[in-house]
Amino acid sequence: MQTTIVKNTSKLNELKSIISQGISAFQKAGNLMLELLEENSLLELHEATDIPMDVLAQLERIGRRQLNPALLLSSYPAALAIQRMPVSDQDKLLREPVEVLMRNAGKWDTMLMHARNLTPSQVRQVFAKNYLRPIAEQRSYLESLIEVVNPVRIDLPYEINSRRHTVLFRAGCEVTRAELARLVAQLQD
Repeated sequence: MQTTIVKNTSKLNELKSIISQGISAFQKAGNLMLELLEENSLLELHEATDIPMDVLAQLERIGRRQLNPALLLSSYPAALAIQRMPVSDQDKLLREPVEVLMRNAGKWDTMLMHARNLTPSQVRQVFAKNYLRPIAEQRSYLESLIEVVNPVRIDLPYEINSRRHTVLFRAGCEVTRAELARLVAQLQD
């Protein structure tokens, strides 16, 4: 793996500082939002400021410690699933990897991955409505998908039309005497 060296580390540090200040500003805005909501409705604040309702609602969630402000601008597939989690879990998921069950050469295996790196299908596998699925539940989820994708289906080389009393052979096949007797019996029903 090749490592990229960023030139001009002072600008990089300035960028990190500004982003950190922005996250702090969202937290301050959330706290201020709670104070404003003591005397005003969300609609009144929207009309007075022209700030979109969804932004005001998110700021309220930040103020109530229901949303980590670092998730406000996140757009990776797991971000919305993480936002539905309790804030203590949000904080943890922003720092620590999650266990993901995978199929490897026909065997089940687990891998630690940061939530920001999960694909949309892995997000559906790992996250339930507002909690992380344990490995056993992830396996059940994956196995249920396999059943939907590969339903058990038996294709016979023939089709019986009992209304017309006919048998259509779709492919060359060998029929035993017992199968032929069963076909004739089905045609007579």
